[in-house]
Amino acid sequence: MDHDRLNSDIIAALLCQFQVLISDICDKHEIPPTALIDRFEKVNARFDNLMNVNETGLIIPHEARPLTA
Repeated sequence: MDHDRLNSDIIAALLCQFQVLISDICDKHEIPPTALIDRFEKVNARFDNLMNVNETGLIIPHEARPLTA
């Protein structure tokens, strides 16, 4: 697995769409969904649970989007 490309795709999705769909990333990088869910939950915990993490992916809610600027 190319971690740089994986990280790049996750960052691009967050910056452009304010969400990362697990199915998109897993299909492209051939990784199991649980790997992303675990990763997203750790990131969310570092940001005081301001994001929504579920089986579909990670979403930055509208009220938390100013933090991405």
